[in-house]
Amino acid sequence: MENMTSPAMPASSGKGGMIGMSVGLLLIGLVAGYALGKTGTSNVASQTATPTISITVSPMNTSEWKMYDSVYGFKIFYPPTWTSSEAGSNETSVNLLVLQGPVQGEIPSTVSVHADIKDAKTLAQNDLLKKEKFESVTSDTSVSFAGITARKIMIASDYGPTTSALYFDHKGWGYRISVLQEDEESMTVLNTLVLTK
Repeated sequence: MENMTSPAMPASSGKGGMIGMSVGLLLIGLVAGYALGKTGTSNVASQTATPTISITVSPMNTSEWKMYDSVYGFKIFYPPTWTSSEAGSNETSVNLLVLQGPVQGEIPSTVSVHADIKDAKTLAQNDLLKKEKFESVTSDTSVSFAGITARKIMIASDYGPTTSALYFDHKGWGYRISVLQEDEESMTVLNTLVLTK
């Protein structure tokens, strides 16, 4: 049988050889990293910020509209033909308000406001996890409305209209504002939202 030996390192290399090899590998890594950075193939260098889209509506006479003034730090105005109802709450969550317009077609225009002790990012993640099999996310963007920057997620359903949900933080609460139909009146209601102290 043949005696196989590795021609790797001379017998005298010891600790000095290991240190030399480590320094060599470190230098190779630094040179490779520098070369990657110079060629622009780094993932970090190619990331761009997501643009914020503004939600705008046509001017509408809102002088006769009703106002809901919440102790949770916001006011919102809605047409006199709409109904408002406050929903339940518990220690961690407040379903503050449901505003509903008259039925147009099959479904009434609806704007609802929900506040939670969880931050807006967590609220959005939880909502996405609870999404049904027959629902799909059609967009996930950053939007600006009524002076607020929010995350907007639109979810389409096989059995109904697309729902928009806007997520933002205010006064230590995470907010979700849901819009059942993005018709002109609903979007005008959304744009009347005012954050208070």
